[in-house]
Amino acid sequence: MNTNTVNFTVLSDGTPINVYKISNGTTSFSAMNYGATLTSICTPDKNGNCENIIVSLPTLNDYVRNPKYFGAIVGRVANRIKDASFEIDGKKYILDKNEENNCLHGGFESWSDKVFEAKTFCDEEKAGVIFERVCKDGEQGFPGNLTVQIIYTLKKESSKGESEFIMEFKASTDKKTPVNIINHSYYNLAGNSHSSIDESYIQINSEYILEKDEKNLPTGKLLSVRENNADLRENISFKTAFERHGSIFDDCFIISKDLSKANQFDALIEDEKSGRKMKVFTNQNAIQLYTPFYDKENPLVMSEGKVWEGHACFALETQNYVDALHHDNFPSILLDTKNNYHSISKFLFFC
Repeated sequence: MNTNTVNFTVLSDGTPINVYKISNGTTSFSAMNYGATLTSICTPDKNGNCENIIVSLPTLNDYVRNPKYFGAIVGRVANRIKDASFEIDGKKYILDKNEENNCLHGGFESWSDKVFEAKTFCDEEKAGVIFERVCKDGEQGFPGNLTVQIIYTLKKESSKGESEFIMEFKASTDKKTPVNIINHSYYNLAGNSHSSIDESYIQINSEYILEKDEKNLPTGKLLSVRENNADLRENISFKTAFERHGSIFDDCFIISKDLSKANQFDALIEDEKSGRKMKVFTNQNAIQLYTPFYDKENPLVMSEGKVWEGHACFALETQNYVDALHHDNFPSILLDTKNNYHSISKFLFFC
């Protein structure tokens, strides 16, 4: 196991932005203290060639101008909040309206633009980096001083050649507040974006998605995946999924937990050409699948110099139900002073 810290750049106020590189000798990742952003995850293909499988941007300025939140941590509440407002115990809180009349990913004062304190850790079995900051009472319009830890951990490669990468989000508050934190990385298991995701395969163990209205907001109802051509319970190529569902997924899949099955994964992605596979396990209730489509006028430009149109990548956001603040039948995302928030998602990479 190995850790290495490299200075990436310095902000105009003199704040250093560092990149923390973690490796187990086969698989590695890097993350920076700007937005607690993942800047790479490098895994080997079936021939042993190690390549980056997430979208990375060329410069810090690209991350500053990051409307898609590539690799960044999103909070205090990810996804959409209807009418950019909510109530707790009869008190109304007003948020930014940064997506029409709604608040998306925390509003204009995004965590993706915040600088976190950082420290690395390393022993024989694991290594990683811990990012921490205090979100002040009233920041983004949310109540309470929220102390947040973002922990990225890479474990020692197993005897089977598998590498486990863990995203762990912890938070505590001094006032009741909503919390739903995600990492917004975009994946392409082909590696270094050699090809689109169309020929990769996806499986999500979910029988239901959240029904949405014309504003992309939940109605409060659960919709069978069969009723929306969104059935991903069996391994299916993205290309076939797009043909059935439409070219863009932006859907919240409710995870089906079968406690009788040991080590049941919540999602599985496979790229046949490279041989790479990624299993996802999470303690969260849902996974938001997002598959942007890039056209000629607005292509995706990545750090490897690739310019992509079409389906270049996908996001898998492990989280709670979208807009839970406005639906009493959804699991609550309110955190009080007596409890701690803990989201943990494990990503198992192998060929």
